[in-house]
Amino acid sequence: SNNLDILIFANLINSENIEENYDFYFGNLANVLEKNNIDYKIIYRNFTNKTSNKLNERSNKNIIILPERVKFFSELYLIIKVFIYYIIFKKNLKNYIYKKNKKIYYFFCQIDIFFTIIINLRFELQTKYLLQIFKPKNIICTFEGHSWERILFKTIKEFNSSINCLAYQHTVLTKYQNSIFLPFPKEFNPDAILTIGDHNYNILKKNSKIKKLIKVGSPKNNLLNFHYKSKRANKHFLRILILP
Repeated sequence: SNNLDILIFANLINSENIEENYDFYFGNLANVLEKNNIDYKIIYRNFTNKTSNKLNERSNKNIIILPERVKFFSELYLIIKVFIYYIIFKKNLKNYIYKKNKKIYYFFCQIDIFFTIIINLRFELQTKYLLQIFKPKNIICTFEGHSWERILFKTIKEFNSSINCLAYQHTVLTKYQNSIFLPFPKEFNPDAILTIGDHNYNILKKNSKIKKLIKVGSPKNNLLNFHYKSKRANKHFLRILILP
């Protein structure tokens, strides 16, 4: 058993980051953990145009990019499971909605919608496997209100309720956002939310059912990132932000 200090979950949107040891969401956190002799692994969901196998060949030992598929029979099981759910759902939906609104019925009966569920079920299987290997003491993941985040919290708490689940809320919140404030059962929520500043802290305090809130700032603006930013500055990148 590894009993890893920290297991970090995030999305990989730029394949260059795995070589530079820099994360889009957590900034220079990996270097900070290494300097303080904290054992960690970063688990990425792959949203780049490169295969996970190729990316894993380039990454260091503390980074794991989740594969696009699980083992054959596990993948087959997921497809059959979702298809059965689809048949049951379609039958129940027809009993309640078909006569009232056919457009809504046909929209929700698109099988493409159901096959997106496979992605989350696959992630659940992969998470269980990782938890068994690393047995982490703490989990940190991004927190934007996505379904995969809720699945992660529930999977962790079913595996070991003593694991500390920390959710990093890194984007600017508005009062019109909804998914992050939905009243899910306790097992679908993190133990604490780490947030970027006073504005978000106040909105979360007013609207979130999760009462343990911690202001940590943004890693991208932290002085710990100075060395990294200095290295990148020599590449003469031009960044333009367009606002409405």
